[in-house]
Order: sequence, then structure tokens, then C-alpha cells
Amino acid sequence: MMSFRDFSFAVYTAAGVEEECLCLQDEYGVDVNILLFCAYAAVITRAMLSEQDLADIDAEMAGLRDGVIVPLRACRRALKVGIAKLCPE
Repeated sequence: MMSFRDFSFAVYTAAGVEEECLCLQDEYGVDVNILLFCAYAAVITRAMLSEQDLADIDAEMAGLRDGVIVPLRACRRALKVGIAKLCPE
């Protein structure tokens, strides 16, 4: 069976997927890792996740998302804009 890591990498790097995932993240607050896990569960393991499963997964990921993923994403965006715009004159 394909690992979640291999599956998510293959899906995320497919044409247009990264952009769509980031759009969902920006516009609707979607956790891309959870989105990819849901796809993995459905496609690879044929599991049907319940609303409670999703709530449990979201709760489990909240600390990592809020403490690491969101700040890193903000840093990546800031670097794209340029450090000069972050420092007032």
C-alpha cells in the first residue's frame, strides 16, 4: 500500500494542485495536510471518515498547524514580498 507521504507528495506536485490547495488554505482556512489525508483515506484505504473523525484529526493537528505551519507559511509569504517591505524606514 502506498504511504501517505508518497501519496500526498504525488498529488500535491501534480499540475495545478499546489495552487488550488493554497487557494483553499487562503480563502477558506483549509488545512492542506488534512485535505490530502482525506483524499488518501478515500483513495488508498477506501475509508470513509466521519464528521467526528475529521473533528478529532483537526484537534490533533491544531497545535502543529497553529504553532508551526501557519507561522512558516507567513514567513514564506514575507520572503516572497521581500524583506524591504517588512522594515519601515
